[in-house]
Amino acid sequence: MSRAQGRVLAFFAVVLACSTAGRAQQTSYQTRFLEELKRQVPPVTIPAPTAADQAAAPAPKALPLDIAEAKRLMGVDALGPGLAARLPGGKLGIVDLGFRGLKEWLAAHPDEAKLTTYRGSEAELTDAQTPDHGYWVYRVARAVLPDVPIYLYPSSGAGVASVMDPVVMAAARDGVEVFNMSLAAQFDCQLDETKEDEFSRDLRLALVQRETFLFVAAGNARNTTHTWVSSDSNDNGYVDFRTAAEAARHPGTDLDGARVMVGPGDNRFYFSWDARNHPGDDYALELETREGQPLAEARHKPGEPAEACVILDYRADRQMQARLRVKRLAGAKSGTLMRVSAYGQVIPAEMVDFNGLQTALAYEFRQNPFVIFVGGFGKTADGKLVPSPFSDLGRAADGHLVPDVLGPGQLIVDGHEIEGTSFASPFLTALYATRVGYNLKNLVEHTTGFAPFAPGVAAFERSRLGIPDAQKVTQQLVAITGPTKVEKVSHAIEGGDLVIRYTLSRCCMQSLVWYAAVVLLDGTTGAVLKDAAGKPIVASQELRSDIPDQVGTPVVLRIPMSELQGLKGRPLKLYFGVRVRAWPAPPPASIKVDEAPEYRFTL
Repeated sequence: MSRAQGRVLAFFAVVLACSTAGRAQQTSYQTRFLEELKRQVPPVTIPAPTAADQAAAPAPKALPLDIAEAKRLMGVDALGPGLAARLPGGKLGIVDLGFRGLKEWLAAHPDEAKLTTYRGSEAELTDAQTPDHGYWVYRVARAVLPDVPIYLYPSSGAGVASVMDPVVMAAARDGVEVFNMSLAAQFDCQLDETKEDEFSRDLRLALVQRETFLFVAAGNARNTTHTWVSSDSNDNGYVDFRTAAEAARHPGTDLDGARVMVGPGDNRFYFSWDARNHPGDDYALELETREGQPLAEARHKPGEPAEACVILDYRADRQMQARLRVKRLAGAKSGTLMRVSAYGQVIPAEMVDFNGLQTALAYEFRQNPFVIFVGGFGKTADGKLVPSPFSDLGRAADGHLVPDVLGPGQLIVDGHEIEGTSFASPFLTALYATRVGYNLKNLVEHTTGFAPFAPGVAAFERSRLGIPDAQKVTQQLVAITGPTKVEKVSHAIEGGDLVIRYTLSRCCMQSLVWYAAVVLLDGTTGAVLKDAAGKPIVASQELRSDIPDQVGTPVVLRIPMSELQGLKGRPLKLYFGVRVRAWPAPPPASIKVDEAPEYRFTL
């Protein structure tokens, strides 16, 4: 790069900030918010598990990976040290519950402490009652990004309902544009969501407005959820938990109920059904001993917020195996989609009768260009990758799979074994966090695949996109994103304006607001030309599209001839650049046009 080009790059962000596009940026935030507020969101219908899903063989047993092994598999080691220096501008935010252990860790690692900002109460870090979940999420992210600033935002403990406030505040205050969230989201009676749930709405309004990316842990309810279509083959008034054929294929399973393990203390079960298509249905949820003695019963109460939701609570004084049953009180004998979920003291490994084939919650099916849902994987004894047995999954009505992608969710960090999609999510967040200037979800789509899976893993278990490919994420990423390219440049004098036309191509820009711009330079010296008021002569155009990859996007820029007085007959040339709105002070990588003709002309 020449010294003259360096000068142009150095002040290009300032030029754009002074341009029409720069002045309109705050208005643009408000515009995006109002657009999303008015948008009508269609209902989400979660379908029943398919026959192929039910017939598929289970994946092999998943074992944990050491964090160092996971880094090698994901290509992190190939990136080498100095990631922040090579990709300036990247920051990572973590919104989580409980960072106990962080203070001691940072005190022992002062270099790491310089790159870590904790936006919570100091007292929480030393309180013995504070959870350490967020601390281990941080450790996973820091293992992937040793030299990138990480900001930590403690949640209030209200789960996802309170997460968006710190995200929006942090995006504006700290300039963090990539976040991880590994918080519990229990919308347990979402089967057919005619209205948009609160969390989906918050994600849509806040993230789309700010153009902030959020990687979200998909959840760990597969072992604790059973989704099926009702029938009563033996006509005894109780809903079959599976078809007679399924029961025959799996000797020992219960046709009329599900075997569950309750533990000492509080146990809770949620039961819901598709009330929109079956408004006359009503059911009772019953818990009994293995011998058939009743333990607890729950029914839907008129006026409860969830129209088709039954919650059964049972407090046990010891661990015991029990039987869960659904009694039909009114409505169709068969054909109703149902779901039962268990939380609290229930021991997932013992819930052998739950199918776990359709466990994802409704908000995961609502596509958002700024949200990536992350499930978990482990490894087989011979090192192949397999989905974690607890990782949520599902199939939307249009056929697309949930979650979007899988990351390492069974890890060993400093001899401490952690498991859950909570830890797969920060790993992938950190893997993609510094790729500023692009839509990160588009990058994930371009750099994942199914090759790493062990043979025999069923399609519905592999997620929508698969697992990040180490080669694509590291060595091949530049080729995958391709150059930001300017072509077909022309100019003309039209209606008192200098009109500059060209086409612009750039990968992975779905839903981002970005600006195409030119700066007018002296054709001989390369100096930036200024108008009579001493301002740089620049023109820009705001671009936005739902298409991820922009190919040959037409750009038309106008500069009033009144700003070009005294330039007639002088040799001129154009400098081309781009800027992404979400990065007000972008690093060079995000404003660079890789390929552009040297366009010279004379007025």
